[in-house]
Amino acid sequence: MDIERAREAYQVEEPMRWFVDEVADFKRNASTMKVQRLLQLIKGNDTQGAIKFMEKMESLKAGKTHLSRPREESFIEWSYPISKIGKLIKGDIDEEEFQDQVGEIENKDSSKNADTSFSLYEEKKRLAALLNIQSDQIEITIKF
Repeated sequence: MDIERAREAYQVEEPMRWFVDEVADFKRNASTMKVQRLLQLIKGNDTQGAIKFMEKMESLKAGKTHLSRPREESFIEWSYPISKIGKLIKGDIDEEEFQDQVGEIENKDSSKNADTSFSLYEEKKRLAALLNIQSDQIEITIKF
């Protein structure tokens, strides 16, 4: 996980602060989070905002974004226990404590998910490389 960038975002971005402050106190660690729940935590009101937040968390290697299919809701699959992510970003635990508590968990980009998961972040990077532009210049709109 890119802890330095996550902590920088926590300092300057309200949605990140709201999210981290809430999840750091979670007693139960869900392995996934749907868009609607994420919207509540970041105090957002549009799905695009939640998708952008999920993309940000994926770029920090905190999780993997899964875009919706018919009759399904987009969600993020966390790479680590969500409360531990919150505590680490917030500074309640340091990197060593984090590793002690969660172990050496690799990002969930493992071979078991490699061919079946769609990564918005990776697709934007791939498209940006093809177009020879920065990935932040690409905006993806999802219509329901």
